[in-house]
Amino acid sequence: GRLPGAQVGDVTVNRYAFAAGWCITPAILLKAEWVNQQYKDFLPGDIRAGGKFSGLVIEGAINF
Repeated sequence: GRLPGAQVGDVTVNRYAFAAGWCITPAILLKAEWVNQQYKDFLPGDIRAGGKFSGLVIEGAINF
């Protein structure tokens, strides 16, 4: 898409995510997510040019 005020044409951000969760009890949740994200078509001087992220996130929540 186009960025407001940008001096470049269309840019691309590809993001793939896979998540799974498990309710251990009605009040406790455990979740894991794998993410792969890539920034493409940004100008060479832009901080996002060639940027990428790939990683695993694990989180837990307790309701009370």
